[in-house]
Amino acid sequence: EEDKTFAEALSKLEADPTCQNFSLISFLTLPIQRVTRFALLVDGVMKYVPDTDQSLQHWKKTITVLRELAFECNEAAGKAEELEKMLLQRKNKSKKIDESDKKKKKKNKSEKKGGRKWKLW
Repeated sequence: EEDKTFAEALSKLEADPTCQNFSLISFLTLPIQRVTRFALLVDGVMKYVPDTDQSLQHWKKTITVLRELAFECNEAAGKAEELEKMLLQRKNKSKKIDESDKKKKKKNKSEKKGGRKWKLW
């Protein structure tokens, strides 16, 4: 029930013109994409900074930090994706168990005779 309510609310939000038809995932990945773009931008700028420029060391430090940050973001995104897969597997497994329990209950109801429950193994 909560999943359904969340899905409905999410659909409404994503349909809002403010979101420009972007999904929640798009908004969640945007910061990571920006970090990657900043690294590319700084790398491009560095190509035009002369080796004799005093700011070159600052540019090099900046690109190093941005690359490290991009790497950490990618690592975290990978871990989050693995966690999401595990949770989805757990949820699917739980659904299968629930379905199995429902089948057993249904079977047990059909096996009742005279108020007594007969177990079949």
